Amino acid sequence: MLLFFSLLSCHQKDSNPIPTTPETKIAVNPEPVTEPPPPPKPTTAILVADPWEIHPSLRSMESFLYEQQNTKIIENIDRVAQEEYRTVLLAIAYKKNKQYEEALPLLPQLEQSNVIPQDYRDLLCAEIYMALEQPEKAETLLNTIQKPSLYYTTAQTLLIKLLPKEKRFSLLLAQLDGAAVKDLSLILSSMLEIAPTQNQKFFVLKKIFTLLPKSALAIQSNPALKNMLKKKGFQISMRDRAERAESLMRDGRYSALISEYKKHISYGSANDSMCRLWYAYGRSLFKKNKVSDSQKPLLKLAKDCKGIRDDLGPKGYYIAGKGLERRGKFQAAAGAYVAIPENYPEHSMADDGYLLSGIAWLIQSELDVALSMWQKQIENFPDGDMIFEGYWRLAWGNYLKGNTEEAIVWADRSYSVPLYGDINHAMALRYWGARWKIYPNFSSPNTLGTDQVSKNKGITELIQICETEPTQFYALQAAQLLQKVAPEKFAEIKRPTWLKKTEKKWIVPIEWKEQEAFQRTQQFAALGLLSEAWAEAKRIQKDTATAHTIISILEDKINPIVAHDRLHKILNKYAPGQFTANHRHILEVGYPRTYWAEVKTASKDYAFDPQIFHALVREESSFNPNIVSWAGAKGLSQLMPRTAKQVAGWLDISLKSGDTFDPEINLAIGSRFFSHLHDYYKGNSFMAVGAYNAGAGNMNKWYKKFCPCPTDHLVEQVHIRETRGYIKRVLGTYQLYSTLYNETQYFPDWTRYQTEAKPK
Repeated sequence: MLLFFSLLSCHQKDSNPIPTTPETKIAVNPEPVTEPPPPPKPTTAILVADPWEIHPSLRSMESFLYEQQNTKIIENIDRVAQEEYRTVLLAIAYKKNKQYEEALPLLPQLEQSNVIPQDYRDLLCAEIYMALEQPEKAETLLNTIQKPSLYYTTAQTLLIKLLPKEKRFSLLLAQLDGAAVKDLSLILSSMLEIAPTQNQKFFVLKKIFTLLPKSALAIQSNPALKNMLKKKGFQISMRDRAERAESLMRDGRYSALISEYKKHISYGSANDSMCRLWYAYGRSLFKKNKVSDSQKPLLKLAKDCKGIRDDLGPKGYYIAGKGLERRGKFQAAAGAYVAIPENYPEHSMADDGYLLSGIAWLIQSELDVALSMWQKQIENFPDGDMIFEGYWRLAWGNYLKGNTEEAIVWADRSYSVPLYGDINHAMALRYWGARWKIYPNFSSPNTLGTDQVSKNKGITELIQICETEPTQFYALQAAQLLQKVAPEKFAEIKRPTWLKKTEKKWIVPIEWKEQEAFQRTQQFAALGLLSEAWAEAKRIQKDTATAHTIISILEDKINPIVAHDRLHKILNKYAPGQFTANHRHILEVGYPRTYWAEVKTASKDYAFDPQIFHALVREESSFNPNIVSWAGAKGLSQLMPRTAKQVAGWLDISLKSGDTFDPEINLAIGSRFFSHLHDYYKGNSFMAVGAYNAGAGNMNKWYKKFCPCPTDHLVEQVHIRETRGYIKRVLGTYQLYSTLYNETQYFPDWTRYQTEAKPK
C-alpha cells in the first residue's frame, strides 16, 4: 500500500509529463528576459519665451539690478525673500561700492553659493579679501580660475600683485600679449605702478598711448609721457603711431585721427607702419565724408602695399572705389574695383571687385564690359558671398540685351546655390526667372509669351514664391503678376503653417541648451547681472536665426536700439522659410511693432497703408528716435532739416531746435511728406518710397528715362544702388509686417501699377 500511494503522489506532481525522445531536449535554465532598450535621448529642448528672465524673487529689484544702482540694491535688499540671493547681491553691491568691511561677514556663505558661476564667485571673494589685506585667502581663490574663463586675465593680474615687486612686471607683460581691450586698462595701470626702470615705464606709457588713446588712463598718464619724451633716447616711432591710429579707428574716433595724423602722413616708400597709417587715415577721411582727400592715402596703400600688407591693399581699392562713385567718377571706380581680383585674387573681397566693377561699367552704359566682369565673378568665385548678385546681374543684363533665354538660364542656375546670405538677389532671380517665362519681351514687358508650357511653369514658380516666402519683397511682386495672369490660382494660395500663431516658446537642439556658455548666461541673467550675462552670451554658438534671436532678447534688456539694429542686419541674411524652427517667433522679435500706435495716429488722415510708413521708419532709423545720419537726417523718419521745416509749415507746426527728435512731431512731419509723395505718384508706393530716399527729382528722371513701363521694371533700373535696395527693403518689410500681423494671407491689389508705374 505504501508503495501505491508513493507512486500516486509522484504521478500527481507531473500530470502532463513531456515524453523524452532523442529529438526532445528539456531546457534546464530558461533564457533570461531581455530588458527593453532605454528611451532615446531627446534631441530638442523647449525654452520659455524669455530664457533670460530674472528670478521671480528678484522682480521687485529688477530696475535697480539692470541699472546697477548698488546703493539702492543695498537699501532694498530686504525685498529679496531668499537668503542665498540676498547674500550674493549684497556682496556684489558692497564690492562695487568699495564697502569691503560690510561685505566681509557675507563671504563664508558666499563661498558656498551655487547661484552664480564658480569662477565669478571666487573672483568676487578674492577681490574683497585683497582689499582687506588678506592675501592668502585671495590667492587660494584666484588660483582656481583657469582658462578659458572670462575672468582668467583679471585673476592672473591680481595674482601678480601678490608676488614680490621684482617679479610682477614680466608676468604682467606676458598678460598684455593678446589681451582683450576690456582688460588692457587693468593690466597697463598695474604695470605702470610697478615699472622698475625708466625704460620699462616709458614702454608702458607708450602702450597706453597707442592701445588706449583718449581713455581716462591715457589722459591721466599723458603728462608723464610728455615729460619722458623731452629726454634723450625716448621717442614715439612710426610703428607706435600706426598702432595708435588703428586704436583710434577701432574706437570710431575718426575726427580725432584725421586732426592728429595730418602731420604724420607722408607718401614715400611703403613699409608696414606706413601701410597701416595710410589705411587708417584714408578710411577715417572717407567715414567723415571727405572722399576726395581720402583717395591719395587709399590708392597709395592699394598700389604700394602689395606683398607688405595684402590684408589692407584690397580694402584700399574698395574704399577708394566707393569714394570715386560718390563723386560720379564711375569709370575710375570700375578700375579701382577690378584691381582687387587682379592684384589680390586670394582676398575675400576679390569677388566683390568684379561685381562692383561691372556695376560701375553698367552705369557708364557699357553693358558688354559689365557682363564680362560678372561672368568672371561667377567663374572664378563660385562660392563667394556675392554669388547671387553675380547671377542676378548676368540674368538681368542679358534680359536688357533682349536675350531672355540666356537670362532664364542664369536665373535657373542660381537655384543650385543654398538660399542664404544675399536673400534679396536670390529672390529676385526666382521672381524674374518666373516672370520672363510669362512675359519674355523686354521691349514689350506687358505682352504675354506664346509658349504655354513656359507660361505655366512661370505661374507655378510665382505661386511657389508666394507660398514659401510670403514675407519677401518679391512675393509682393509675384502676387501682383498672379492677380493679373492667374487670378483663380492666386485665390488658392496657401498660408505657410509656420506663420500660424502658437504658444511663445523656443525649440532648440538639446546640445545648444547644454552649452556651458548658455547655462552661465542664464545664471547671470536670473540674478539681474546683465553685463556679466552679455559677456557670456557672446560665447554662445550662433549658427542659426533662432540662436541670434534668443541672444538678441538678452541684449534688448541692455540696449534695445542696438539689439534691434543688430538683429535687423542679421535677419536680412535669411529667407524666413529657411529658418530651421521657430519661424514666427523669430519674426515677432526681429520685426516688433515699436511705435506702431504712434505711426497709426500720425497716418490716420492719409490714403496710404500706415504699415508702409511703419516699415519705412524701421528701415530708416531702426526705431532709434535720436539717430542722425551722415547726411544730417534726423529722428525716426530721418527728416532732412530743410524738408522738415517746409513740411512743418504745411502742418502749422513751429519747429524748434531738437523737435525732430520728438517721436510724435517727427512722425507727423514724416507721414505728411510721405502722403505728399503718394499723391504725386498717384498712389504708387514703390515710387513714393524711392522718392523719399533719393528725392522726387531723381525718381522723375528715372521714370522719364525708362518708362512707360511696369513698376517692377522701373525699380530694377533705379541707378542708385542704395535707393534700389531701399525700395526693396521698405516694401519687403511692409510685406512682412502685413503677412505676420494679419491672420489671413495678405497681398494688396496693386495691379494697376503693374502695367504702368504711374497710371494716367
